[in-house]
Amino acid sequence: MIAEQCKARAGEHHGRDRHERRDPELSNVQSGDAQENREAANMLRNLGAEVIDDELRSRDLNLVLERLKELSIQSVLVEGGRSIAAAFLEAGLVDKVSFFIAPMIIGGQDAPSAVGGLGAGKLIEAVRLKRVTTQRLGSDIEITGYPEGL
Repeated sequence: MIAEQCKARAGEHHGRDRHERRDPELSNVQSGDAQENREAANMLRNLGAEVIDDELRSRDLNLVLERLKELSIQSVLVEGGRSIAAAFLEAGLVDKVSFFIAPMIIGGQDAPSAVGGLGAGKLIEAVRLKRVTTQRLGSDIEITGYPEGL
């Protein structure tokens, strides 16, 4: 599956305007299969991304952020599924969040949520956002805020 995502990214990469300014792209590739990780990392490197290897497979987010700091990267966009969102939130490593609402209803008891992990058992335990802004993007709505107390 990761290899297919890399191939899709290759199509995006080649479709860009050659003169468009791009910030460096870094990727973190993790799955249960070491060979699949190596293949995916090589595909991403071929697309111009810098891949940070986690030889210890510790998945320590602080170590990854320290490595990014060494590369003089001051801002990181974390884009992923509910597990990575929960990992960063639970580690207290989130300064800003953006959620997008699309005009559709998925519903269902087993429908995916935006953030996984343990979550809040009670509303009083929920991560609250301050300085919240909203923006309409086509038919979607972006809600951005800054977590309190992390």
